[in-house]
Amino acid sequence: MAYAETLEGIQYTYGGTSPSTGFDCSGFTQYVYAHFGISIPRTSESQSLIGTSMSVSSAKVGDLLFWGSKGSSYHVGIYIGGTSYIAAPTSGEKLVLRTINTINQHLLFT
Repeated sequence: MAYAETLEGIQYTYGGTSPSTGFDCSGFTQYVYAHFGISIPRTSESQSLIGTSMSVSSAKVGDLLFWGSKGSSYHVGIYIGGTSYIAAPTSGEKLVLRTINTINQHLLFT
């Protein structure tokens, strides 16, 4: 997911869908997937309904990671390997690499 990592540092913007305006979490994942010719829905809730759910330990680089529950996801990021993912976190922050940890792992699915 080297391409996704090139976008690190772009400002979080609620509803944002491009590098020029900033990204929210689902706008970022939609933008990165579109770069590779893959069309996915706009919101994290809708994105969580596509594909096949699996355990986080089975995730492959490029898989979407969701927080919440299927159909009610409130956050999404892109798995980049090991214990790392990249996401547009929240207002006032920038797109950043993060580590999956015990605090957030219980809310996580892919």
